[in-house]
Amino acid sequence: MTQGENLGFVLQRVASERPDQAAIVFEDMTITYDQLLRIIFGFAAKMQQFGVGQEDFVIVDTDEPTVAIASLFAAALLGAKYANNHEEFAHLKRFTPTKFFHSVEKNGSSANGSIKIDASWTPQNQPDTDIQFTDTQDQDSPWLIVHTSGSTGFPKFIGLTQAQILARSNAASVDFISGKTVFCSMFDCTARPYISRMLATLINGATLVDSKKPEFWIPAGVNLVMGSPVQVRARLEGKSLSPKLPVLHVGGGKLADTMALDLLQNFDLVIDAYGATETNHSYNNLKSLNEDGDIVTKGQPLDSIVEIVNADGEPCQVNEVGAIRIQNPYLASGYLDSPEAQAKCFIDGWFYPGDIASWGPMRALNFVGRTDHVINLGGAKINALAVDHLMISTKGISDAICFKNPKPGALNELLAFAVFDGSAPQLQAESSAKFACNEQFGEIVVPKHIRPINFIPRFEDGAPDREACILMVLERSRDMLAKQRE
Repeated sequence: MTQGENLGFVLQRVASERPDQAAIVFEDMTITYDQLLRIIFGFAAKMQQFGVGQEDFVIVDTDEPTVAIASLFAAALLGAKYANNHEEFAHLKRFTPTKFFHSVEKNGSSANGSIKIDASWTPQNQPDTDIQFTDTQDQDSPWLIVHTSGSTGFPKFIGLTQAQILARSNAASVDFISGKTVFCSMFDCTARPYISRMLATLINGATLVDSKKPEFWIPAGVNLVMGSPVQVRARLEGKSLSPKLPVLHVGGGKLADTMALDLLQNFDLVIDAYGATETNHSYNNLKSLNEDGDIVTKGQPLDSIVEIVNADGEPCQVNEVGAIRIQNPYLASGYLDSPEAQAKCFIDGWFYPGDIASWGPMRALNFVGRTDHVINLGGAKINALAVDHLMISTKGISDAICFKNPKPGALNELLAFAVFDGSAPQLQAESSAKFACNEQFGEIVVPKHIRPINFIPRFEDGAPDREACILMVLERSRDMLAKQRE
């Protein structure tokens, strides 16, 4: 890796162009780009004194943004692999952490032989020290090691090179404009959304504001905020920003229009951002208010190619539900220790995140659910969420769930439960739902029975619990057999 691709030297060039510009703004202090660079070089010198080099994998345990940022860039300068402290790294086999550091508030980490990052690491407490940098780092070597759980529930890890991080940050330059964007993240400094956007902020010469207090954002000049729906709602509840802030990026959870309507009282534009650790920020749904005060949602393609495809890999039409796949120049190469998950998610240059969606009006990306809800009917793979969605779209049905008939000896067929809301006769609603399934997916997907139920069993995150439905059917079947024997 040349110095031009090393993120530490990229930041050095940015700092040389704008030394006195605010790099990080806290509620009680401001760090300029020149000051931040001095802190980073001081961290690099201290790490090198403790033996950190290109063969090392550095783990840093901290809740302090300055420590997280400085240690990350310092590791980049030294060519060492880097990760935030995370207990799942004990499962990582490909790379073994070699050096552990922690900030002052993480005293418990010292039991692991971790080295404390204390006041001696600050520039004013360090003599001028020559740092032995190198420009021979392997461009394709993983640098930032990131943990991701995904849909399997098992720990997975990706390794992003410095070149990939630089490409991702450059792609985000449309949002993080040099000398203009003042960005505030509501995620903690060790969260992946924070890290990726912090890097984009600093590499593009913008300003990062570290405050979760909305009343601080306006005087600090914040014009871009990012957070999850839950975080944003909690911080803004009962508050009114005057004037409105320009843009809010929402990520980390599905954004309902009812919540978007509330958020648009404080922001001119709400962007429902879609992406993954493996792909970075990949697509936007732009939400704004029209003259009547109603929400308008418009899709915004970015530099990634985002497709929705059917079971045959063919692009879906508008309102047709299918699986999302993503392709871009800085896609992660795969998982470090999970060949089965890699084979499932990384296929022919595409990443399949396991999400189901459809294209709506104005190319809006309508997230439906996960591809984990796939039912195999004698070799025919059925998208159960798509069937649920179609039934719910039928007049007279407010909620529905389908599942494979679990009875011993049953044919490969679907059963379904539905909440009938009375807006249409039950028999008519059932008949309409079956007709729609046949028209959309074919006869094999038509549920044999659609039984009424008071509510659909769901998990805490709203996902349908098909296993609970199967257990209910089996229990009822056993009860009926017991009565017949009496």
